[in-house]
This record gives sequence, structure tokens and C-alpha cells, in this order.
Amino acid sequence: MARYTSAKTRGSYTFDGLLNMKDGGLIAASGAAMVQGSPKVLDAGAARFQAKLVIDVTSIEAETDELFTVRVQGSNASNFGSGIATLASLALGTASATGNSANSTPGRYELGVQNIGADGTPYRYLRVFTTVAGTAVASGINYSAYFTPNVN
Repeated sequence: MARYTSAKTRGSYTFDGLLNMKDGGLIAASGAAMVQGSPKVLDAGAARFQAKLVIDVTSIEAETDELFTVRVQGSNASNFGSGIATLASLALGTASATGNSANSTPGRYELGVQNIGADGTPYRYLRVFTTVAGTAVASGINYSAYFTPNVN
């Protein structure tokens, strides 16, 4: 389950550039997240990978029926050409589109994720994918995202 934290209660995490999954930038159409202009795919390896996806939203259009679904997807093909599974997702946008009691706002969201699917299938490669829906999306959503590993 995703958690929203305001700046006053925001947790701090170690940032590792290798785990950066999306540069800040406007998203107004569905697509894979990019870092420095290229789609970012993380090779999580063969072992279990457990982390939080830290999503820092700087602006979001939530006026009519906008819905932005941030998904962590897994695949065993590095090009995500087949066998794609959604491992975790976060719905942001208007209350009517997300089913939440209020519109989403800028801030930090945290999404727990692992590279093991609900059916027990391990996925070596991970990416962030944003699905955009709504009748008149104009300004979209602007966010950055990175993984921070769970340390036990």
C-alpha cells in the first residue's frame, strides 16, 4: 500500500544513482519512465529484491477526471517485449478517478515493491511505467522516482 508523506514528516532515504528510475519531467501520455532521455530498466538480479519506490511529485493535474497510474513492472526480458507483470501500482489524480476521498497533491509517495509476482514468479528486470487516462489531460504529472532497498 502506498503512503503519502508531507514535507514536514517526509522520510529521508539514501539516493543511489543506479536505482534512479525516473528523472523529473512532465508526463502527459502513457509510457516507460526515462532517465537522461532513455527508458530505464533495472537488472534486479536473480535473488529477491525488496525496496520502496520513492515518488516525488512536484505537480499534478487533478481537475476533471485525470488518472495517472505509476506502475512498477517486472519482466524476464530486458526489453520488456513479453511476460510483463505489474508488481505494484499507485493511482494519482482526481478523487473520482482514483476512488480516494480527495484529489492527489504534490508531495512524496512511497510504494513497497519486490521482484516476485503474486503467483511466485521472480522477475529479473524492473521498470516504472506511467499510464495516463482522462478526457482532457493537458499539464499531466511531473515526478521523479527512485528505489531505495529495504534494509533489515
